[in-house]
Amino acid sequence: MKQLHSVLLVFFAAALSAIASASPAMSPWAPIQCSEDSFEDNDSCASARNVTEPFIATGLAVYKTDPDYFALTVAPGEELNVDVLFNHSVADVELWVYNRNGACGGIFTYLSNSTSSTNDEHVSWTNTGGSAMEVAVKIEVFPGSIATCNNYDLSITTAPPSMSCDPALSDDSLEDNDTCSSAVPLPTGMTTGLWVSRDDGDFYRATLQPGETLDARVLFTDSISDIDLFLYRQSGPCGGGFNSGELAAGFTQTNDERIIWSNTGGSPIDVILHVDIFDSESCNNYAMDISYGTGGIGSNYCQANANSTGNLGLMRANGSTSIAANNIVLSATQLPNNQFGLLINSLSTGFIPNSGGSSGNLCLSGAIGRHMGQIAGSGTNGTIEFPINLQAIPTPSGLTSATAGQDWKFQAWHRDTIGGGTATSNLTNGIRITLTP
Repeated sequence: MKQLHSVLLVFFAAALSAIASASPAMSPWAPIQCSEDSFEDNDSCASARNVTEPFIATGLAVYKTDPDYFALTVAPGEELNVDVLFNHSVADVELWVYNRNGACGGIFTYLSNSTSSTNDEHVSWTNTGGSAMEVAVKIEVFPGSIATCNNYDLSITTAPPSMSCDPALSDDSLEDNDTCSSAVPLPTGMTTGLWVSRDDGDFYRATLQPGETLDARVLFTDSISDIDLFLYRQSGPCGGGFNSGELAAGFTQTNDERIIWSNTGGSPIDVILHVDIFDSESCNNYAMDISYGTGGIGSNYCQANANSTGNLGLMRANGSTSIAANNIVLSATQLPNNQFGLLINSLSTGFIPNSGGSSGNLCLSGAIGRHMGQIAGSGTNGTIEFPINLQAIPTPSGLTSATAGQDWKFQAWHRDTIGGGTATSNLTNGIRITLTP
């Protein structure tokens, strides 16, 4: 058994060194030759090449210092679909859509965009206004790419949208709850048949008693439109989106979002739950599952990617935030069965997708500690518990004692399999715990 434990320590140390460095190796880049295509010169909103849809062009070229613009008119209620097909390993290409007669071309003034770090980009945008809009489609090479150019194929089409984004036609039974001030009571349990749009968000209010935990999930299909979830104090900033003073957020580009947040104070807290369409999208249907519990501490952040079970690995914390009590137990749940896992920690948050070649998101940064003495298996219920000794928290420079006021973040790294048994690893979401004396 001791020999097995030693082997596991070596394996986990090697795997997690990649996570700590957060800088996966890159393949050598081989330059390619690009040449101006037949649609030049179309390097600005003013010189955008007018096209008639359906528009399909192949073998186009775009340069880092020479973006391509195409223009067309989208009728009221019409959905614009743009696809840019390219090889990301040559150079990353990004896609933006603007109001050609408005603030056109900037990084904060777009109608919609797609800026992933993979092959191809896609945008669906619906003109929800009452008049036609002339739009500009911008294709550019990401400024941080090593290569100066790339080739791509382009498809631009318009059609009636798959669902109406007109609130007069699609509002659900809990309306009108479009602002923080008009928030309606948060329903308990599963509520189906809900609808939200970019211009018509949904706000719900609730009161959390001391020690009470809110578990809020919204269930939706991200490929239709991305939905985000935010929790605010009713007495503070509300409705501003990511990094606007929210208590917690579900802010990913995947199906479904989830927030778990506990009132660790000594008095009730009035909160607002905001269901929001990401500002580059249009509208979507969703279901909402709300439950309350007691005994939990801390708050979740930085949602995980789905593991091989189809679920998102989830961190929970029980015990007390008191250093004197020293009785915190962390639980990593919804893991694949019979896989080994390890707890990691930091005083700093971060977000690095697929860190070190993993299938998960690293939600920590800075000095990341590894609880190497607590490697454990998830068993047949997909759960690992990690008791925390606040007098001996692992850090890269050795064990340290926690102090009151510190905001510790924890996450669980675990083995997993994908694609018919291919070995990989994944991570749960993060949980943050502010310690008291």
